[in-house]
Amino acid sequence: MIHEILIPSNIAEYSNVKFQFEGTAEQAIDEYYRLFNLFRGGAGMTDKEFNEVVDEYIATNKIADGADRYEQMNRDQKIIIQTLKRSFKRTREN
Repeated sequence: MIHEILIPSNIAEYSNVKFQFEGTAEQAIDEYYRLFNLFRGGAGMTDKEFNEVVDEYIATNKIADGADRYEQMNRDQKIIIQTLKRSFKRTREN
């Protein structure tokens, strides 16, 4: 069975990217989530790279070559780093 998958894009309001997929309904759902995650956050850093950045930030409150490494992160990874930064700021003020 051929399925059409519409993924919301950030290009313009109410715009979608359309994909056609051939497979079962269950496979189409899996493919939808795979594509959705690619559009939402991108690949980002590998788990190993991201863990190294988090460990470095927790230990030193800094990220070496921070701007370049931050650009390599996907949306979810950036949210985690920003949450850590806010936590450090709150706990250091008290």
